[in-house]
Amino acid sequence: MKKIVKKEIELPFEIGQIYVTRFQTGEMFKLTNIEYRKKDNSILCFYGIYQNSIGLGICLLNPDRLIPKSIVEEVEENVCEHCGKVLKLNE
Repeated sequence: MKKIVKKEIELPFEIGQIYVTRFQTGEMFKLTNIEYRKKDNSILCFYGIYQNSIGLGICLLNPDRLIPKSIVEEVEENVCEHCGKVLKLNE
């Protein structure tokens, strides 16, 4: 049975964009620079400006503290009629 399933795809972080932090207050953070690790090219830290506290200047933020922007894509997949699990068919 075919069913339309919604999948959320996280977009990569972009310099100049404003993101929401995972803090309880959900502050807005404008990204000015991204620092990467040399070994595996993963994100080490972010540099940016808090939109509510511009006077602080450029601040450092851990990569797990920002919520990435995402898009929702609808995909048609084969689903088991009895249990509802997504079937992976060999093509």
